[in-house]
Amino acid sequence: MSALPSDGYTEAHRRGLKRNRSEDGSLVEKGMITFSERKDFDPAQLVRLYACAPWAAGRTADQTREMLTHTDLAISAWDGERLVGFGRVLTDYVYRASIWDVIIHPDYQGQDLGTQIIQCILHHPDLKQVELFWLCTRDK
Repeated sequence: MSALPSDGYTEAHRRGLKRNRSEDGSLVEKGMITFSERKDFDPAQLVRLYACAPWAAGRTADQTREMLTHTDLAISAWDGERLVGFGRVLTDYVYRASIWDVIIHPDYQGQDLGTQIIQCILHHPDLKQVELFWLCTRDK
């Protein structure tokens, strides 16, 4: 998979129509997933996604907006207008890059979206000189 160009909502990859079961067991039809580098989306969408993970409990839209302004690279996954996945990078662009907050909405897990976000990060042209990536995670 190729990394995203730096011009925003350019598609890196599309997935076909999927039918999965949501957490309550109802059938959910999903459209095409697109990936983006844009950070100017409504942070409330990311807060709603963070609400799916115990490690992100209590994050607010204001804090999330501030975090996005200080994030060097963000990759988001979208099903139409719905934010369904996210991951971000802090880096010096030469030696180190740390990957944070990789999250996929529960209704979209099991479709390799997290892997695709990580691959977009690892192969991003702005990060080609980075010699060491760290994936930072917490279970709870």
